[in-house]
Amino acid sequence: KTDLEKLEREKAAQIGVAIVDPQGEIVAGHRMAQRFAMCSTFKFPLAALVFERIDSGTERGDRKLSYGPDMIVGWSPATERFLASGHMTVLEAAQAAVQLSDNGATNLLLREIGGPAAMTQYFRKIGDSVSRLDRKEPEMSDNTPGDLRDTTTPIAMARTVAKVLYGGALTSTSTHTIERWLI
Repeated sequence: KTDLEKLEREKAAQIGVAIVDPQGEIVAGHRMAQRFAMCSTFKFPLAALVFERIDSGTERGDRKLSYGPDMIVGWSPATERFLASGHMTVLEAAQAAVQLSDNGATNLLLREIGGPAAMTQYFRKIGDSVSRLDRKEPEMSDNTPGDLRDTTTPIAMARTVAKVLYGGALTSTSTHTIERWLI
């Protein structure tokens, strides 16, 4: 903790960390209950929601998502690469969101699930009463101090990750796939 406080002073920033065990119990942390902008950390739970839909049969991983040049927003390397074909599959978009932090792929998925409000509903469904998504990329990454939009706490996000990876939120096949994407 002392090293984190020193780093905060050196960088004139606040750092939030939460480490939990597979059951979501706290192991260690710093500023665990303080809200921070989610920025791209929500892309992992977004992919988990996509996998939940695939697991339940309401979505197909190989379904093509059509889009045009307007979907290229900020950092969108995979979305740019697939632009010539005019589509990418649901799983290609999910993988690009997680592994590349691709903003265009993320917005494609948000469009398909019903927008930021649907993402917030998923957080609630899996027991996260804190995290909230209010906007899509790139606007959601603009965060003014005190603005609650698009925020979470370190402990809420750590428990969400634990729930997805170890808590049975997904089938074992989906869990294994999303886990591989993180490595």
